[in-house]
Formats: sequence, C-alpha cells, structure tokens
Amino acid sequence: MTKQFWKRIAAFCAAIVMGTACCLPSFALPINNNITDTYFYNQNGQAVASPVSYRPVKVLSYRDMGATATFVPADMFVRNEYLYVLDQGGNQILVLDSSYNKVATISELKDTATYTVPDLNYYVYNEDGTREEDSALKKANKYAFKSPSGIYVTEDEEIYVADTENKRIVVCDIEGNCLQVYQNPSVDALGITFEFKPQKLVVDDTGTMSIISYGVNRGLLQLDSNGVFIQFFAAPKILVSVTEWVASLFQSKEQTAKIRNVAAEYVNVAMDSRGFIYTAATDTTSVSALRKLSFDGTDVLNQTDAKFTVIGDVETTDTTSPQIVDVAVNDEANTYTVLDARMGRFFTYNSTGMLLCIGGGSGNQFGRFKAPNVIECRDNQIIVADSGNKTITVYEMTDYATCVNDAFTQYKAGEYEEASELFERVAKYNSNMYVAYEYLGNIQKLYGSQADDDDPMRLQYYRNALEYYKLSETKQSYSECYALLRNAELSNYFYIIFFSAIIIIIGIIVLIYVRKYRKNRAEEQRRLDSQ
Repeated sequence: MTKQFWKRIAAFCAAIVMGTACCLPSFALPINNNITDTYFYNQNGQAVASPVSYRPVKVLSYRDMGATATFVPADMFVRNEYLYVLDQGGNQILVLDSSYNKVATISELKDTATYTVPDLNYYVYNEDGTREEDSALKKANKYAFKSPSGIYVTEDEEIYVADTENKRIVVCDIEGNCLQVYQNPSVDALGITFEFKPQKLVVDDTGTMSIISYGVNRGLLQLDSNGVFIQFFAAPKILVSVTEWVASLFQSKEQTAKIRNVAAEYVNVAMDSRGFIYTAATDTTSVSALRKLSFDGTDVLNQTDAKFTVIGDVETTDTTSPQIVDVAVNDEANTYTVLDARMGRFFTYNSTGMLLCIGGGSGNQFGRFKAPNVIECRDNQIIVADSGNKTITVYEMTDYATCVNDAFTQYKAGEYEEASELFERVAKYNSNMYVAYEYLGNIQKLYGSQADDDDPMRLQYYRNALEYYKLSETKQSYSECYALLRNAELSNYFYIIFFSAIIIIIGIIVLIYVRKYRKNRAEEQRRLDSQ
C-alpha cells in the first residue's frame, strides 16, 4: 500500500471526527446581551454585576487640542508630565500637559547646527519607464510628516516618529529640532521587494528600535542606534485552521507547495520599564493576540492566575470576538491594559494575568467610543483615543478600582497585612469579586506556613484559608490547604499520639502477659487436680 493510500485513510478518519464533533452539543458560554461596563467575570466565566471601575472625567475634541477636522489620532505616548498625541490626519504632534492643555505643536522639522534633515527619495516615472528624482516632492515633504503612524518618547524626551508615508523614522525634540533620521535599512534578508514603511515602534535604553513595518509579517524589525538592521524579532505564529489542515491531506506535494500560510501581523507594540515588549497581533481568537516578549523573543506573558484563555470579553461569538488593537503598561501598578476595538472596551490585568477591571463601551454617550484605536496609562488614569469620534477620553479609576489595584500592589510587595485589609474592602465593594477571597485565602495560608509548630494560631490560619477558598470556589487551592491543615494537625498532636501509642503497646504487652500467666496457672491447676 502506497503513502497516498494511507494519507487518504487519515483524511477520511479526520473527516469523521470533525463530523462527529459538529453533532455534539455545544458547551460554549451563553452570550449575555445585557452586558454593560459595570460587569465582571466570575470563576465560571459568567458575567456578573460589578461596581464601576473607570469613570470618564474628560473628553477632548480635536478643537480642544487645537487641531482641525482632519484630526486622526494614530498613536499616543505619556512621558513625564506630557501626553504626546500623534495626529496622522494633520501630520503633526500635539503635546498636552498633565491638565490636558496644549503646550506645543510639532508640525515640521528644523535643521540644526549639528544635523541637517536629509533629502527624501521621491521619484517620478517617465513614459519610457525610466525613473528620475522629483525635486518638488523632496522639497515639499523633507521637513513635514506624511501620514505618521507611531510615536515613542525616551527618558531624555527624544521623540521617535514612524513617518510612514515618508518611509523613515524621525527623531526630534519638543521644539521640532531634528536629531536623526533613519531611512531605507539595507539588508539582504528583507528581500528586493521590501519597502520600509514604519508604523509603530519602541526604543530601548541602548537606542535599539523595534519596529512594526507595513507588509512585514516576520516579526518586529530591529535596528540599532545607527539604523543598521539587527534581526527580525519574535515573528508571530503561523495560523492554520482545521479545515486547511484536512484539505492538505487530500493535496499533492505540488498543490501543498503552492499554499503559503501567512503569519498574523503585529498591529501595535509597547514596552515596560524593564525592557519587555508587549505586542498586539491580528489574531483575535486566543491569548496569542497579546504577547510579552523577553530579550530573546520568548513569550513570557505570565498567565498563572488567569482563569480564562481569552484576552478581552469571555462571552463572545464568531462576530463579536475581541479585536485587540493596542496595549498599555502601567509600571507603577504592575498592570497592563488592552483595548478591544470591536467591543469598545478596555480590560486591565495584573502581572499574573488576573482580570481586575473592565471599562469603556461603544455608543454615543459621554465616555463611549465609536472606533477606539489607541490606549495609554497615566497614574490612575486610562486615556483612549477614538478615531471615529476624533476625540480623546480620559478615564479615572473609581475608589473600587483603586482599592483593587492597591490590594494587588501591596500583595506583590509582600505587605500582606495591608493587602489583607484592602482585599476585605474589595469583597465588601463587590461580593462577586472571587479573586479577593482567593487572595485572602492565599495570605492566611501563607501565615499558617510561616507560623511555628507550637503557635496556637497555626491551625486557625489554615482553617481561615479554607473558608476563603470555599467562598472563591478555588478547588485546587482548597485541596492543597486542606492537606496542609491535616499535616499540621498531625504535627501538633504528634507527641500525644506517640505516647498514646506507647501506652497502648505497653497495655497490649501487659494484657498478653496477664493472659499467658492466667493460662499457665489454669493448666497448672488442672494438672494438680488430675493428681
């Protein structure tokens, strides 16, 4: 039998399995059509009532920021007291202070004594197909941005701009003085069809740029501080559907060779203070839509406490699945927040993947979105840009969300007494917040494990933890804590059990001796009687 025969047999079996699966009842979570921004997910993945986590406090129109009706917010960045807003439609950067008043506009670059803005490579084509430089376009676009898409600001307040349609990265200061321009990175690995059109970028302490470039699906394009190509960094995984896999079983080698599965492209990128890079990809079906990349490109997104494998809303359908378009990192709070453009909501998680708060929503009301596309964090605020409404909305954390955030912050810092008080407050705010009970259980279990064997509170700590785990319905933690309690009880009563066992053993020995003694006496008496 040939390999082709066995290949067809495998395909037939796969088709049967798929057909059987389609006939099975669905176990997907039901859709809650009444979901608002005041909800949370319980331990079973069901939407439940929750206090408001984020409250809109300010909505800035393009007029408030001194822009025109062409305003299109493509990106934002918070550095120190300034919010940098990249206006793609107006080809400019708007700089706002901490009160969201405009303090500067960067609409063109300036030559400096140390650096002259280089000419751009613009060409026109003659009728015979030859190419010649277009000096008019050079002059018109040399000092101006053209559809810029991304912005990053360093600690020294050097502004990196992905000047997309000018096919360059520009570095300038808040006065518009040009510090550096990066154009046309040359590398054979890019291929002859490559066109450098940077869209988003981050810059580390060494000046290394990690860039999302238009049409590149091999990962982030990394350039050093001199603009020299380093590598493609952390390419997204190639997505292959079950249907495509089954179809490939029926195809010949020639047919299979003609099919190219294309990796999802990154759509946005962020970086935390430790140099970890967060990426949002076009994959909207799973947690892989968001990645946290280490220095070697490994995805190290910590999901140890995550209850669900979906970033964004849990209750989804094929037409309402999340579309993650941006991610923002709050280093002080040790959290990250993702923006779902399709649902118009943002979701905040702690460093271990635990969902903390949900905010936003689609609509025409105050603080709602039409087409949100950019998110940033500043202290206790969430800032969302909406390209549909041409607005920027500032959300502030409510007392409830602040309490949640502070509780996890104190817990991570090892301040368990303060964390315990905060989690108790969280539970009073929201009895549906099961994670509050879970972490209260964790603290009590920790107290029990750190207590001395002769500490009378040791067993009580474990019993308290069991009660909290019961409230949170955390079965695994409950079982682990129960085992610790049993071991502690055995340890506490060890000497009593030991000496009791000794006494029992001695008693058994004495009993055996007495019975043997009586038996011998009885036999001796019978012998005497027989004489």
